[in-house]
Amino acid sequence: METVKTAFAYLDGVEIHAGEESGKLVVTVEDPDYRRCIDTVSELAYVEGVLSTALVYQHMENDEDATEEESAS
Repeated sequence: METVKTAFAYLDGVEIHAGEESGKLVVTVEDPDYRRCIDTVSELAYVEGVLSTALVYQHMENDEDATEEESAS
Protein backbone atom coordinates (compact mmCIF):
# COMPACT_ATOMS: atom_id res chain seq x y z
CA MET A 1 0.00 0.00 0.00
CA GLU A 2 2.93 2.36 0.58
CA THR A 3 3.81 2.12 -3.12
CA VAL A 4 0.29 3.25 -4.05
CA LYS A 5 0.39 6.12 -1.54
CA THR A 6 3.73 7.26 -2.94
CA ALA A 7 2.41 7.14 -6.51
CA PHE A 8 -0.69 9.12 -5.52
CA ALA A 9 1.52 11.78 -3.91
CA TYR A 10 2.94 12.58 -7.35
CA LEU A 11 -0.49 13.22 -8.87
CA ASP A 12 -1.63 16.85 -8.80
CA GLY A 13 -4.75 17.48 -6.75
CA VAL A 14 -4.80 14.05 -5.11
CA GLU A 15 -5.07 13.82 -1.33
CA ILE A 16 -5.36 10.67 0.79
CA HIS A 17 -7.67 11.15 3.78
CA ALA A 18 -7.93 7.67 5.27
CA GLY A 19 -6.77 4.12 4.78
CA GLU A 20 -7.35 0.64 6.17
CA GLU A 21 -4.96 -2.22 6.67
CA SER A 22 -7.03 -4.12 4.10
CA GLY A 23 -5.70 -1.66 1.51
CA LYS A 24 -8.75 0.55 1.05
CA LEU A 25 -8.04 4.28 0.72
CA VAL A 26 -10.27 7.35 0.84
CA VAL A 27 -8.93 9.84 -1.69
CA THR A 28 -10.08 13.21 -2.99
CA VAL A 29 -9.16 14.72 -6.33
CA GLU A 30 -9.45 18.49 -6.70
CA ASP A 31 -8.90 20.50 -9.85
CA PRO A 32 -10.64 23.59 -11.19
CA ASP A 33 -10.78 21.95 -14.64
CA TYR A 34 -13.45 19.27 -14.63
CA ARG A 35 -11.84 17.28 -17.46
CA ARG A 36 -8.44 17.15 -15.73
CA CYS A 37 -10.19 16.02 -12.56
CA ILE A 38 -11.88 13.14 -14.39
CA ASP A 39 -8.59 12.26 -16.12
CA THR A 40 -6.85 12.12 -12.74
CA VAL A 41 -9.57 9.88 -11.29
CA SER A 42 -9.12 7.58 -14.30
CA GLU A 43 -5.35 7.64 -13.86
CA LEU A 44 -5.68 6.31 -10.29
CA ALA A 45 -6.85 2.97 -11.66
CA TYR A 46 -3.59 2.54 -13.61
CA VAL A 47 -1.30 2.92 -10.60
CA GLU A 48 0.47 -0.36 -9.91
CA GLY A 49 -1.11 -2.01 -6.88
CA VAL A 50 -4.58 -0.50 -7.39
CA LEU A 51 -7.19 -3.20 -7.95
CA SER A 52 -10.21 -0.97 -8.49
CA THR A 53 -11.49 2.56 -8.04
CA ALA A 54 -14.97 3.96 -7.49
CA LEU A 55 -16.16 7.54 -7.82
CA VAL A 56 -18.42 7.99 -4.81
CA TYR A 57 -19.19 11.69 -4.98
CA GLN A 58 -18.55 14.52 -7.42
CA HIS A 59 -19.08 18.23 -6.82
CA MET A 60 -18.23 20.98 -9.27
CA GLU A 61 -18.84 24.69 -8.96
CA ASN A 62 -18.73 27.09 -11.84
CA ASP A 63 -17.51 30.66 -11.49
CA GLU A 64 -21.11 31.96 -11.36
CA ASP A 65 -21.90 29.80 -8.31
CA ALA A 66 -18.80 31.00 -6.47
CA THR A 67 -19.61 34.64 -7.26
CA GLU A 68 -23.20 34.24 -6.02
CA GLU A 69 -22.00 32.67 -2.75
CA GLU A 70 -19.54 35.51 -2.16
CA SER A 71 -22.24 38.12 -2.87
CA ALA A 72 -24.65 36.46 -0.43
CA SER A 73 -22.11 36.62 2.42
